[in-house]
Amino acid sequence: LSHNLQAMAAWCKENNFLLAPHGKTTMCPQIFARQFDHGAWAMTVASVSQAMVCLNFGIKRIVIANQIVGTSNLRSLAAAINSYSFVEFYCLVDSVASVNHLAEGLKRYGAGRSISVLVEWGRNGWRTGVRSEADGLAVLAEAAKHPLLKVCGVEAFEGLASAPTRDEEARTVDEFLNGLGKLADALRSDWAGDELPLFSVGGSAFLDRVQQMAAPLTEKFR
Repeated sequence: LSHNLQAMAAWCKENNFLLAPHGKTTMCPQIFARQFDHGAWAMTVASVSQAMVCLNFGIKRIVIANQIVGTSNLRSLAAAINSYSFVEFYCLVDSVASVNHLAEGLKRYGAGRSISVLVEWGRNGWRTGVRSEADGLAVLAEAAKHPLLKVCGVEAFEGLASAPTRDEEARTVDEFLNGLGKLADALRSDWAGDELPLFSVGGSAFLDRVQQMAAPLTEKFR
């Protein structure tokens, strides 16, 4: 564990990447603490309930790598936003409908400040994410209309790539990342925020492909 913590932290530092490890793998706050000791920027979780565990242990930046749906989740998220004013919350959106569902839910349950959202890039046949640049831009435009949503960047999870050979998987990942890059460029061309937008790529199955694609973008994105 010590070796892995050091190796991942060193790799991210070398490439000028921020690290937001996925806490759902362990759900162990003691390991979370060690990851932050090694320079983690945020903790990633899969659900609102997992975010609550992070809150109970004082984590101040949480990425919910999912879209928030359902009455109880939206109510809990709004309550957390209000109760933990020092915590930065992030989540994903991938459709106009999901944007409106999130914004309306936060308003209904009295959220007193905004949540940062990343537009998720997907691929036909995969489980989530916008399927085209045009869809992504429509989601970005819709999210920008809502005062309780703060557009902060784009996100994708390349770990779903699967093919009979490693070379075929690499080609699939490259095609996927190229699509993400085009959406990111479109976002960046109209960016007016005070901070650089986030460019977030999920899994660790293809770190070499992620590094090749993302490293040149570090001056335009966080």
